[in-house]
Amino acid sequence: MPLNRMPDGYDPPMSADDALALYEAALASLDQSVRAAATDAWERLPDDPAARAAWIEACFQSVDAQWGEVSDMVACDYVVLNRAAHGFEPGMVVHSDSLSSLSAGHRGAEVLRRLDADGEQAAYGLFVRRMTSMVMNRARSAVRRSAAAAGSGWCRVPERGACWWCLMLASRGAVYESEQTATGTASGGARYHAHCRCTAVEVLDGEPLPARARACVDWYTDKGHFTRDDVESGDFTRATGIPSTSIEERDDKRLGRSRVPDGFTPVLDPAVPTTGVPIVSADDIDVATRGRTITRTRSNGTTVTRYRGGHAHGTGFPGKTEFPPGWTEDDIALAFQLAMACPQWTSLAGDRRRYRRDVHGVIVEVTWYPGPDGAPVIGHCYPLCGAGVIVNSPQGPVAVPWDIGWLDGTIKS
Repeated sequence: MPLNRMPDGYDPPMSADDALALYEAALASLDQSVRAAATDAWERLPDDPAARAAWIEACFQSVDAQWGEVSDMVACDYVVLNRAAHGFEPGMVVHSDSLSSLSAGHRGAEVLRRLDADGEQAAYGLFVRRMTSMVMNRARSAVRRSAAAAGSGWCRVPERGACWWCLMLASRGAVYESEQTATGTASGGARYHAHCRCTAVEVLDGEPLPARARACVDWYTDKGHFTRDDVESGDFTRATGIPSTSIEERDDKRLGRSRVPDGFTPVLDPAVPTTGVPIVSADDIDVATRGRTITRTRSNGTTVTRYRGGHAHGTGFPGKTEFPPGWTEDDIALAFQLAMACPQWTSLAGDRRRYRRDVHGVIVEVTWYPGPDGAPVIGHCYPLCGAGVIVNSPQGPVAVPWDIGWLDGTIKS
């Protein structure tokens, strides 16, 4: 339902900038509380391996019940304050959903896989990252849902020191969603990496974007692009005063460095766009990592099983490659997005746009094509080769070593 304007002469309790600063400060404090709660919980990890799955799942549900609810309420209060600052009545606010047992189970299983593969310290790090992301996403979801209910848009406001990926997503400006699509976790660029403090802010009719979001949009409008080099060269910071960091450099120590030699010239098909590329959604990542099993019965009564996606480590789908141990869903999502936005190889095959890039020593490929309504559809996302990448052959897992031929065109496929 559209929002009504306040009566003439209305004096808002604070400015929109002050409301946003208060909101960001509250979320930063909340982030620290969640980290402390996660650390305290991890110190009580059961010694019995058989008890750990249920215990970790219960931890996620407990933190969501306490701190997730706080995150939701902080966001709803901010929505009202932001509307008032722009001269609108409070209107309807829509709360986010609490964590489902299914989602808690998925998070717990991911932590257990990390524990088995990489040990307690690595699993603890993932546990904390998943906790903080879960709680922060409650606030983002409440803003998106409230905006959709009011017929408003929302935009991503990058945190100070945001990485290139977040700044690039912010350059897309206002996103308008239906109440149905706003319930999703990653439509319209609403995907956030671990430890991300970027916020979602409602964009009200006729009102300007917050300053940091507007700077990103203006850069894209003026330059016609928003690339990693724009940020990591310092050009964007010098022009806007907004500091940034490199998410790839931050993760190099954990996952490894790119193996592409200095001076390598990307092999790019000019018919394949690298700006305005689609966002890899939560559903796309779920298929790419956990996969789907499709079983059909033939007319003769025999069954045929097909496997779609399933490239997370340990999935075991026949014929599929898998990412190395230690790669999280956030790592995989970022790798796919980087491949499309900053590719080192592209090709057009029919209506399929193909992108490849080395991310942390793993060469990944992503494809997309226009759907019946013209909207982009992600075709596939998977690792081609690299340290720790395996393919599930009939004889068992086989290593797929890194090969620059996937990028320089010497391997034809």
